[in-house]
Amino acid sequence: MHIGYCVKCLCSPGAIDAYHGTLRLPFSASFSYELEGKEEREASGFTVGIVDMGFDYESTPPDLWNVQTPLEFQYLKGFVTSFSTQLEEILFRQGITVSGPFEDYEEMTYPERSRCDFIVQPNLKIFFEGLEWDRESYQKLPQYWGPRQQRYRYMKQTATLQVRAELSYVIHDPLTNEKLERHKLKTDSVYHTFEALGVMHYKETGASVGEVPLSHDSEHPNYMNGQYVFGKVLAKLYPIFMERVARLVSVEEFVHLQQYKEEIKDKKRY
Repeated sequence: MHIGYCVKCLCSPGAIDAYHGTLRLPFSASFSYELEGKEEREASGFTVGIVDMGFDYESTPPDLWNVQTPLEFQYLKGFVTSFSTQLEEILFRQGITVSGPFEDYEEMTYPERSRCDFIVQPNLKIFFEGLEWDRESYQKLPQYWGPRQQRYRYMKQTATLQVRAELSYVIHDPLTNEKLERHKLKTDSVYHTFEALGVMHYKETGASVGEVPLSHDSEHPNYMNGQYVFGKVLAKLYPIFMERVARLVSVEEFVHLQQYKEEIKDKKRY
C-alpha cells in the first residue's frame, strides 16, 4: 500500500498542526553561491541590463506536479531575486556596468534601453520526470489520530522526486530585443528524497464512511502539502546554474557581439 494521490496532497510531518489553523513554514529556502575570487577587472566600457529570469516547467505525467501555490511562488521569487543579484555581481567583477534588474523587457523605458549595450535574461525550465514511492516505508500514524468525530487520519511514506532542468542564458539587443546569443545549460537528473505525510479526512456518508484527500475537502483546506519539496529542488539547482553562468560571462563575448551588432545594423540600415 502507498499514499496514492498526488504529492501535492502531502505535507511534512512537522507541519501537522498546520491543518488545524497554525501555518508553519516547513522549509525556509536560502539561495546562495560563493563566487570564486574577488578581483575586479578594469572598466570594460559596456553597460548590460539584467531582466529577471523567466520560468516554465513540464510535468510527466501532467498531474505529477503543478507549480501553483503561494508558497511555491514564494520559493521561485527568492530563486529569481537571488539569481539576478549574483548575476549583477558577476558582471560587475568583469568591469561591466549593470542596469536593473527589471521584471521584464517591456518594463524598460526607452532611455533605460538606450543606455545599455546589451540585455541579458536567463530562462529556467524544470522537468518533473518521476515520483517513486518506497512501498516498504508506508506507516500509519495513529498517535496523531484524534477522536473518531474529528475524522482525521495520518500516514507517512518515503518518496523520491526526479527532476532535470535547463537554463537558457540569452543576450539581446537592447533596442530591438533581437537575440544575439543563447547558451543552453542542462543538468543531469536531480533527485530529492523526502518523507511525505498523507492526511485523509473521513466524511460520513449515511451509514458508510468515504475517504477524501484533505486537499479536496473545502472545509479543511490543505495549507502545507508537498509544496516545500519544490523549494528544496530549487535550492539544489541554484548553485549548479550559478556556477556555470559565472564561468560563462566574459567581456570577450560582448566585444564579439558588439561587432556582430554593427554588422546587423549595416545590413538592416537602422
